[in-house]
Amino acid sequence: CPSARAAGAVLVLGVVVGQVALWFQLRALCFSDVDTGWLALSAVQGLYLVSRMPLRWHRAVEVLGAVLAILSCDVSWLGWQCLFPAWRSLHNFLLQLLLPFLLTGLAALIYLARWQIEGRSSVAAGDKNVRAKIILRNTNYLPDSLLTYLHTRLISFLLMMYHTLVLTSLSPFWCRAEPDGVTLYVERMPDVTCGSAEHSAMRVCATIYVMVVLIPFPLLFANQLWSSHKVDVLNMYDVMERYGFSYLKFNNNVPFWDFVLLSRKALLALVVVAVSVPMLQAVLAVLLFNTAMCLHLVYRPMVRPAAAALESAGLFCGMFMAVCGMIFFPSIDTAVECVGSFLLVSSVGEQCSANEVQKTRVAGP
Repeated sequence: CPSARAAGAVLVLGVVVGQVALWFQLRALCFSDVDTGWLALSAVQGLYLVSRMPLRWHRAVEVLGAVLAILSCDVSWLGWQCLFPAWRSLHNFLLQLLLPFLLTGLAALIYLARWQIEGRSSVAAGDKNVRAKIILRNTNYLPDSLLTYLHTRLISFLLMMYHTLVLTSLSPFWCRAEPDGVTLYVERMPDVTCGSAEHSAMRVCATIYVMVVLIPFPLLFANQLWSSHKVDVLNMYDVMERYGFSYLKFNNNVPFWDFVLLSRKALLALVVVAVSVPMLQAVLAVLLFNTAMCLHLVYRPMVRPAAAALESAGLFCGMFMAVCGMIFFPSIDTAVECVGSFLLVSSVGEQCSANEVQKTRVAGP
């Protein structure tokens, strides 16, 4: 953090505003005519999850890791400690879980402002179903219903950061022992002591969030697309207005492919949190990427050849990054001794004594 409190506050506020604006632009990619934008974002987020594995990364990965974290909507990289000295991992945890709903609320304010300035939107005379394919791919399109607008925005935000929500909500359930072998702390949040009141509150919140949001959302989303596909109403205007941003970029036989992409990132996040051995994490990541590549080649879901090529390249990059992490890892025996997500070490000794470094980095000044 900058030494001057005022300068630090201005810097953090600027970063926060800039990243919120960036997340809105990333969300707009889901609605834009450039469908490859969403696929590129999905590939980048897969690399972010691989970079969270405590393998042997090059020092340049630290900068890359920060960029990948921002693109994955990870609020822990915003540097809130500069603005609020008492800020802890608990606050990052709560802010991360509430982020899609906060951004949806901000989108509601933007909608109301645009409504007053631009007035009601209307579909021109003619075939609504034909017009919808053009209108719904316009990021400036303003639906007549506020509820419809918020419905599409909330779904898009959840799709964009679902893997980060999984990573955050499951973290409180895995603890690690300090060097003394007695004290336990949350592996991904080293300033939180396991068994404390703070940790218990995080577990309760995480359990409720998983049961209310993380499990129902993908199931309801996939069921809605599948049922609409079975009764052949995906070309109806009302359905396209609510879900068109998700399935119009895929072939008609697999309109629910966003659910497949969502599941892949969720499984990868689960591997990062639940598996403690870095080498095993990397092996499982390679298997997931290989499975995704096979599904991609068999079903060929993308409408555009460029999008298909981008998806293949993203999967290959994820496999290549995981394999490189395994190749340069010192040994399998040291895997269980290392915890840092982006710890950049130059020797096995540093890697095995990284616990305190990680705790200092996360806790902040």
